[in-house]
Parts: sequence; C-alpha cells; structure tokens
Amino acid sequence: EWEEAWSNYTQHWQSPDGAESYISPQELNEDPSILIPTHDVENPLIWENIDAWCRYSLESVEEEKHIWQEHDMKGDERLVRRIIDRAQLPSDQSYIYTVELVVDIYDEDPEVYRVKDVPRKALFFYHKQYKSDMFI
Repeated sequence: EWEEAWSNYTQHWQSPDGAESYISPQELNEDPSILIPTHDVENPLIWENIDAWCRYSLESVEEEKHIWQEHDMKGDERLVRRIIDRAQLPSDQSYIYTVELVVDIYDEDPEVYRVKDVPRKALFFYHKQYKSDMFI
C-alpha cells in the first residue's frame, strides 16, 4: 500500500512554478557574482522561501539618510524587508543595493530604515523557518 502510494506520488509529481530559476541560500552566499533579484521581480520561490539579512551598524542611524559604510560590516545582521533597487558600479562592475532593514525583528511595530549603497558582501541569505527543501 505504501509503495503504491509512493509510486503514484512520484509519477504525478510536478515541480512548483518558477523552480527552474530557484537559487538556494547557499548558492547566494557562496557566489557573490549571482545577481540578487529585487522584490519587485516575480520569483516567489526566492522571496517566499529565503530571508535576506544585511550587516548594518545602528551607529550609522544618527543621520536622516542611511548610506552603508565599510564600518557597517562590524554591525549586527538585520532582516531585510525588501531589496528595492540594484545598481552597477562603473569602477569595478560590482553591484550595490538599496534595501529596507527591520531594526528590531522582535518589536511589534518595528522601525524600518532604507539603506543605500549596500555592497553584495554585506548581504546574507538563509531559508525561512520550515521552508528549506527538507520540508518539500
């Protein structure tokens, strides 16, 4: 009975929409050359399953404008609510991002900062809870 059910399941299983463009958090973390899609791009397998985090120091918050600086690499990892924009630097062809960061994920109504000029090295990716391929 179990074998028959398994056989039936495997014969009729279809991959989810967008599976061919899925990028794992491990791939995103290991290969900085992969372009990070912005949240306006239709790719539910990325943003429904993966959280982006950014190193950012709250010492930078004194100003109204939040512009990422090298010392922010020593800051805490903060949840990225959205990756808004991506721009290529002409100097070395690398990319910088504009992101919305959640200051305190445990706050019921958390502050959100829009931070510009975030380099790829400051962004990290993890599976959302219960969203790894182990739970498919």
